[in-house]
Amino acid sequence: MKLGRIMWLCLGCLVACQTAYSNAVPAGSPASSEATQELSPTPDEWVELASEGVRLRLKVPPGWQARSMDDGILVAQEFTPMFTDDHQISGLQFHLFVHPMTEFNLPEGSGNVAQHILDQVIHIPEYVGNAAVSSPLGFHWDEYEAAYYLLNAGDGTLTMLIALVVGDPPRLVVCNINAPADKSAHIRTALPLIFRNFSIDDKQLDVGALYRLPFPLEFPQYHGGSSENTSPNN
Repeated sequence: MKLGRIMWLCLGCLVACQTAYSNAVPAGSPASSEATQELSPTPDEWVELASEGVRLRLKVPPGWQARSMDDGILVAQEFTPMFTDDHQISGLQFHLFVHPMTEFNLPEGSGNVAQHILDQVIHIPEYVGNAAVSSPLGFHWDEYEAAYYLLNAGDGTLTMLIALVVGDPPRLVVCNINAPADKSAHIRTALPLIFRNFSIDDKQLDVGALYRLPFPLEFPQYHGGSSENTSPNN
């Protein structure tokens, strides 16, 4: 499993979500309404993922849709069909997955491992392309070291990527959140809602850390040309 998978989530999660939906419900399929009904959550719908020796479990908030796949969990306000005129998502989309850390350099001594890993990711142009990316900021989410960065690829969709370090050997639990630029403020508001009932290896995480994240989130400005790494306030 290559590091490019994280980049695929940063810049290609939109395509992944759309492809997943398209594969499940081909455009024009007579089964479209039935499949859509299956994706609609019940009040007590849970989605789960067991990957890389880590088990994730999430309760789907009312009004949201979710889908468990081999490579992750998709949670969305609505899944956007792949073949739309502008290929833009219409609401927030969360993609959760687990990634091993064998390809990363770990910090020597103390330090936030998740932030150290994301620092490596954003400085590799092969992975961030010409997107504007904020400097990763570390925090503690319950007992786990965590970090996030914000990304603007100039395509009308803004991205927040959160990574947590779990287990021994350590692995990354990654959540990639995409939103249309005009709805990006909803990302920060939706985080506690989405993760209110979220567990890793049967331990439910406290969402208090998410309430302490900056509000609003300051996404970097996209200027085109070459990749740009900035602080969130630039």
